[in-house]
Amino acid sequence: MSTTTEALQDRTFHVRCPKCGNEESFRVEVCVMANLYNSTDDMQTYTDADSDHEWDKHSHARCGADDCEWQGEVWELEEAYDQARTA
Repeated sequence: MSTTTEALQDRTFHVRCPKCGNEESFRVEVCVMANLYNSTDDMQTYTDADSDHEWDKHSHARCGADDCEWQGEVWELEEAYDQARTA
């Protein structure tokens, strides 16, 4: 088995763009908790996002490939990955 194949199998997320086949980069809508505070110095409102975030198979997703405009839900990326592996 090649190193590339082993690396692909060790991924935590198994996703693939159903339009262009990209498996490297995606944008996914996540839910994150953040601290919201008002500064008394300059009267501005600031946010400080925690690193914890959540998303699921129904989260909105976009392909990160430069020339692809696919968008849908995460489950579609997972399904495309599975179909490519069983084809």
